Amino acid sequence: MQIIPHSFNRYELSEEEIKAGSSFSLSQQAVIQNLLSTVSEEKLHLVLDPQNITAYAQQEAYLRGQLDVLRHLLDLSQFSNIPSSGE
Repeated sequence: MQIIPHSFNRYELSEEEIKAGSSFSLSQQAVIQNLLSTVSEEKLHLVLDPQNITAYAQQEAYLRGQLDVLRHLLDLSQFSNIPSSGE
């Protein structure tokens, strides 16, 4: 693993390091799923205030972003647990 200097830190990783870093334990997956559920419920319970539509749009976008990231993490973990053809 080697850091690549940049304004946003990035690492050069081997295929094995990427797979190991993308694989979550069952407990970690359960925590991420619980977070996904909590954020989904928050999004469902958003109430539109006609006097403050901008605040609603911002909160909805924020929650949608969280959902996208959490879903991506779960998908990444599930994909990384699939054995490659060389295994």
